[in-house]
Amino acid sequence: MNILIAEDDEVSRIMLSETVETWGHSVIAVGDGAEALRVLQSADYPPLAILDWMMPTLDGIEVCRRLRQASPMHSIYLILLTARNYQEDIVCGLDAGADDYLTKPFYPPQMRARLNAAERIITLRENLAKQVVKLEEKIISHQKIESALRESQEYRNLFKHANDSIIVFDLHDQTVLNVNDKACEIYDIPRESFLGIALRLVAPDKERHDELTEILRLKGKSEEFEMIHLRSDNTPMNMLISSSIIEYQGREAILSINRDVTDRRLIERRMLHAVKEWSGTVDAISDAIILTDNSGGIRRCNRAAAAFFGEGFTDLIGENLGEKLWASSSGATAGVDAGGRLSAIENHNPLHEAVWEGKFTGRDDWFEISNHYVADSKGSDGDRVHIVKNITGRKQSEALLRRLNTAIEQAADSIVITDPSGVIQYVNPAFANTTGWGREEAVERKMMNLHAAELQEILPSGGFLPELLDKVWQGTFNAKKRSGEKYEEEITISPVKNEQGEILNYVAVSRDVTEKKRLESIAEAVNMMQNVGYVFSGIRHELGNPINSVKTALTVLLNNVRQWNTDQIIVYIERCLTEIGRVEYLLRSLKTFSMHEHPLMDSIPMTQFVADFLVLVADDFAKRGVQIKLSSTVEVGNARCDPRALHQVMLNLVTNAADALDDCDEPQIVISLARDVRRIYITVEDNGAGMSEQQVENLFKPFYTSKEKGTGLGLVIVKKMVAKMNGTITIESSYGIGTQVQLTLEAAESGSAAASI
Repeated sequence: MNILIAEDDEVSRIMLSETVETWGHSVIAVGDGAEALRVLQSADYPPLAILDWMMPTLDGIEVCRRLRQASPMHSIYLILLTARNYQEDIVCGLDAGADDYLTKPFYPPQMRARLNAAERIITLRENLAKQVVKLEEKIISHQKIESALRESQEYRNLFKHANDSIIVFDLHDQTVLNVNDKACEIYDIPRESFLGIALRLVAPDKERHDELTEILRLKGKSEEFEMIHLRSDNTPMNMLISSSIIEYQGREAILSINRDVTDRRLIERRMLHAVKEWSGTVDAISDAIILTDNSGGIRRCNRAAAAFFGEGFTDLIGENLGEKLWASSSGATAGVDAGGRLSAIENHNPLHEAVWEGKFTGRDDWFEISNHYVADSKGSDGDRVHIVKNITGRKQSEALLRRLNTAIEQAADSIVITDPSGVIQYVNPAFANTTGWGREEAVERKMMNLHAAELQEILPSGGFLPELLDKVWQGTFNAKKRSGEKYEEEITISPVKNEQGEILNYVAVSRDVTEKKRLESIAEAVNMMQNVGYVFSGIRHELGNPINSVKTALTVLLNNVRQWNTDQIIVYIERCLTEIGRVEYLLRSLKTFSMHEHPLMDSIPMTQFVADFLVLVADDFAKRGVQIKLSSTVEVGNARCDPRALHQVMLNLVTNAADALDDCDEPQIVISLARDVRRIYITVEDNGAGMSEQQVENLFKPFYTSKEKGTGLGLVIVKKMVAKMNGTITIESSYGIGTQVQLTLEAAESGSAAASI
């Protein structure tokens, strides 16, 4: 093709020209819009032009507009070259008359594909123009032939050389008497074969043909009508027919002038299909789309618009859109004036868009209405397109985001959002108040470099290591303020992942717990002093009784040793040894109280551990008439613990449970296991006597016991052991119903819950 390139930048013009020429096209290159317009309006104008948007004298938009205004059907294919890629810019270019656009810098393969597409369209345009010319010529020819056949002596020449097929056939037996060359060509039947055949072989619709013949008998001629005729290979053709009765060779005959309109009907069907397809597409859109004329009257609308107003299509057509919106709005649609025109777009700017939001009577939903001015081919006052979109979801999301933002901004805890490498992207005011780092100063710095003191040894880069923070991480560490002052901080760092499990951000929520830790230390010291008081009070009581008993027994023995026989002396010695045994038991308990200061933690399979434990103790409990069992053998995975300490804890718990079953009819102890993502739960439950609330509150005090012969140190030791293993113990009891003790231990690996908790 011969292509015009209009580009004011010389380097870009040369580069573009050379690129297009390498594809076999010839190029006319100009540097401004005025020169481009002159070339495109010349007699030998090129069929395709690439116009830069911004040029001196005239820009590309103005060149397009002037060309289309001068000749709306001008066949030059116009491509705008622009660095603009906003939707409104694209719409502006296309409305000005451009057929396509390319963005700078251009991508050669894309440009070549666009040029190939343009070449196809230009070829189609040329072919269509030729077809139009041919159709016009056929119409003129048809008129001339009909006149010549009736009024001129040149009948034979016109008959022979007519561009429409002409068939003469007998009025009565419907046999073909004569045909012209065009008929032989169109029907693909040689003249010698055509003459004498029955017309029904090329016009198979006999009922329709008989009906038209009867009309001819009555009127002598007929209006144009359309029928399906067949070629020799049975290919159907749409024929537009004009007929009249004539005298031919002394007999009544019908002169039929047939014009092949198959291609035209195909184009019409395609256009009709395109219109239906477009209507279906518009009706499928959930937004209401309304087309109005320049006075605001509704011309067309889609199904969503009818549903929006609650009226049918026929009721809406002709209604004034502005008045309907004004009447039904709740006052938020200020863009509609009482006259019914959409005042926001009355300036006739073809690219102007007005948007406003509002509610409508009887609706809780929010709607956004945008208005677009559509200029006609001459650029004069044209139609308008209005789109009504339900934005309730967006409004709700915006409100939720505002509430969330307010909550984050006003939160007492510090909140920091970082990228995957730990670089800060957002901090809330509480962070600035705590650390002394303002938002502008903190953003783009690495969080751990900014205020972590202790963790820099773990994370020397100042960022987060994925292997440490692939899950939620919680901890307490020494942080530092901008001033250098150190403080204790509790922090939870959570990864934010996409659907593929990739980490997008980290969210760190932290608080200054320096004062809390100080108060806890004071409370712990006070509690320790109370426990020490309990301990020494218990020791004095527990040691005092057996010592007094030994002292009394030895005094009696001393006073009577010379006069008593051996058996009496042995009784008192055995009594002393019994009391000394009580002292030894107490000392062993006190020793156990200080054991397991540093447990040896290991990954232990809990289901197997509990099963093995029950094998060891089941026989002893059976002798006491107590049934002890595991409720389920479901696998809960491994827990981190010291198996020696856990064995002692379990033995203490089941022994306490058995002691509570002395007066129970069907004594039973049930051990159950469960887990969640991070914890494993061991529950020991009995159906014994139970305890009161006051007894439960005092269970973990040293030397407090609810049993007649207990030391009061068992549960204290258990709690200490469990705490050393990073676990917890809770006890719930109902008097007369039973007791439930639950241990929690850290899971050695993450996993899904194996049983309900």
